[in-house]
Amino acid sequence: MVHFLLLLLLLLLLLLLLLLLLLLLLLLLLLLLLLLLLLLLLLLLLLLLLQWIFPLARLLLTLQKVCLSFTMDGQTYFQPNLLHALAAGVPVVVLGAPPLGLHILPSRASCEDCPDDGPRCGWPHMSAMECEELGCCWRARMVRGSGPPQPLRAAQCRQPCAVEYPSGSGVVVIPRDKTFADSSSSGEEALRLSGSA
Repeated sequence: MVHFLLLLLLLLLLLLLLLLLLLLLLLLLLLLLLLLLLLLLLLLLLLLLLQWIFPLARLLLTLQKVCLSFTMDGQTYFQPNLLHALAAGVPVVVLGAPPLGLHILPSRASCEDCPDDGPRCGWPHMSAMECEELGCCWRARMVRGSGPPQPLRAAQCRQPCAVEYPSGSGVVVIPRDKTFADSSSSGEEALRLSGSA
C-alpha cells in the first residue's frame, strides 16, 4: 500500500513538472510572437521612413538646381509641407534659406521659362512672385562702393543660378559658369539677393 501511494505521488509530481514545462513553453511562444510583432512594426516603420528618405536623397542630389531667393521687400513665402509633398511623390523645387523655411514650386518651373518682359517675370503657369522666388528676377547687383543694389536686366533675369555660401552674412547667387571665389577675387559683380538672410 505504501508503495502504491509513493507511485501516485511520483506520478503527480511528474504531471506537475510537465504542466510547468508546458507553461514555460507557452510563455516562450508568447514572447517569440511579441518579438515577431515588434520586428514587423520596425519593418513597417523602416518602410515608411524609406518612403520619405529616398525622395529626400533624390532632392539633395539635385541641390545644384535649387536657387535660394527672397522678394524685393524682404518678405518670404514658405510652405511647410515639403515632406508631405515628397511622400505624395510630387516633384518639387525647394526655395528659401534655412532656418527661415522652405518654399515649394513645381519642378517644371525654371528660369528659362521666364519671358523677356523686364524686371517683372511672368509665365503661363507661374505668377510673377513665384518667378521672383525662383531667383530668376529682381536679383540685385552688388558692386563694392557702387551704391545701393540695382535690379538686373531682363536678359540677366533669365539666367539660372547656383548657390554659394560666403563667409559673411547673407546668401549670394551667381551664374552657374562662375564661382564665388572667381567673382570675388577678380572684382566682377556678385549677384546678391535683395532680401536679408
